[in-house]
Amino acid sequence: MYRTDRQPAWQRDVAWASALLLVLVTLAGTLLFSLARLSTPTRGPEVGAAVLRLTLRPGGEGSLVAVRTGAGYVPGQPLMLLPGLQVYADPSEVPTFTAADAVSRSAGVLADRLVRGGGGALLEALGDGALRRQFELALEGPVAELVTGALAAEMLPAGLDDGSRLADWRAQAAADPGQPVQPLVGVFVRLPVAQVQSMSDRELGAAVVAELAGAVMEGGLPAAQALVSNANLSGRLERGVDTVARARLHELFSAMLLAQQGEMEARLAEAQAAMAGAGADDDGLAGLLPAAEVAGLAPEQAEARVLAALAERAYDGGGELAAAQLTRAGQVERVRAVAPLLDAFGARAHGRYLLWTWLGGALALALLAGLVGFSRGLLRLVNPGVALLIGGGLGALALQGVGSALPHDAPLPLGAQAQGAFTALVDLAAHAVRSLPAFVLELPLRHYLIVGGAGALLVLLALVLWLLRGLRPRRRYYR
Repeated sequence: MYRTDRQPAWQRDVAWASALLLVLVTLAGTLLFSLARLSTPTRGPEVGAAVLRLTLRPGGEGSLVAVRTGAGYVPGQPLMLLPGLQVYADPSEVPTFTAADAVSRSAGVLADRLVRGGGGALLEALGDGALRRQFELALEGPVAELVTGALAAEMLPAGLDDGSRLADWRAQAAADPGQPVQPLVGVFVRLPVAQVQSMSDRELGAAVVAELAGAVMEGGLPAAQALVSNANLSGRLERGVDTVARARLHELFSAMLLAQQGEMEARLAEAQAAMAGAGADDDGLAGLLPAAEVAGLAPEQAEARVLAALAERAYDGGGELAAAQLTRAGQVERVRAVAPLLDAFGARAHGRYLLWTWLGGALALALLAGLVGFSRGLLRLVNPGVALLIGGGLGALALQGVGSALPHDAPLPLGAQAQGAFTALVDLAAHAVRSLPAFVLELPLRHYLIVGGAGALLVLLALVLWLLRGLRPRRRYYR
């Protein structure tokens, strides 16, 4: 029998080199095998959909993804300019209607609804999505301030700020103690006595104007006009609301709707193509999914269906083909920027990962054979076991460290200017990883643990055999 300490030095060097290379091949091969599993036809599109959602809707904000679909517009019917928004273009207008026209008309209709019927009438024209929530916040803040400012500019100079229209509110208070009083003649706005007593003439006029503005926000111009009996003040009220405030509201609502201009443009292009008789498959890229598949779905459900179909197209044909399905220039550029990442989980990449995994496995077997062949005794188990344990353990520790370092609740960062470049970059990476499916980290971690566990079993087996060797009966020698 050869003794280990008499083994030639070159054999020990070969065993050492084989063990070191086996550690590296274990790390790389397990990662390749994990990538092959992550890019299967089941998991690949799921990862791609998550990447597309992060790319097109970071933080869940923005409008619904616009893609090429079968024509959903029926020529001869009015065209809804935005899903959920009760604003239409007449069929005769569709061929020449532009996205700017759509924004202007939508803003004008919403402003008219507010002027004629108040905030409730405006919200009735909106759906239940993010756009409605945006306008609800606007009605509580800038819209109310805008209407109040327009009325103040028109009505205060007409005697509401200098006391010339002041009523005998003290006599009213004495005649009806504890009840609100009407402080101005010709305006049926009543205020508490204590409030009127503490105000200057201008403050009193501003308070009355604020009440009239509140009436406009509640029921529109007719509700406010019902509170004014003076012809001059009524004319100023109408001019302040129907002219000044309407123009300012149109500007404000147009600015709020600019984010929807891309979707309006896409709907107009689809309707114009349908009216012109253009086929949906002119470039071979259209028809990602029929419009009937998303008709009637909630915005969140429709978006999930669109992203799933887009991810399937990216898996089969690549990120560039997925980008070609989009209709908005900004979204096309975004998807093209992440096309390499989408391709990394596509069908072609899956085939490459499988090939590289087989080659890595063959190389690992060759290194394992060399390591066993140039080791002696129980080291034939210990050396491969230690190499697998180190390779699998390093990969598992790295993935476990990444998972532990990232917060479970990682919102979209505010940006480099607000947080600093490095902090924003770290938070963005955390948000991106946590937004991906959980198996993106869990699957490779499981594979590394399995490899490391196999190495630990080999070492444990060698230890058991070493302990059992002492129980083996000694051989007897005869002379």
